[in-house]
Amino acid sequence: DYDFKGILAITVLYLFRNRKKAQMWAGVIIFLLMDSLEMFAALSFILIWFYNGTRGRQNKYFFYLFYPAHLLLLWLVCVAMGIAGIPAI
Repeated sequence: DYDFKGILAITVLYLFRNRKKAQMWAGVIIFLLMDSLEMFAALSFILIWFYNGTRGRQNKYFFYLFYPAHLLLLWLVCVAMGIAGIPAI
């Protein structure tokens, strides 16, 4: 989907992996040069800047429940709207 720009982004981020500030600016520049919606990916570098390299709290069981629950909720919304292939409620 990203054409050569995606490969370029991965390569540049890898090359600057040990220099956090240079990696952030290189990533921002590359994603701002991309077409349409990909340029909004540059905003993700704000979060990357604040990452300290340690794992956060492990909420494994929450996500085991959340993932199927949110899919069920989305399906129920589709049913209520009549776009799930079965009659609307």
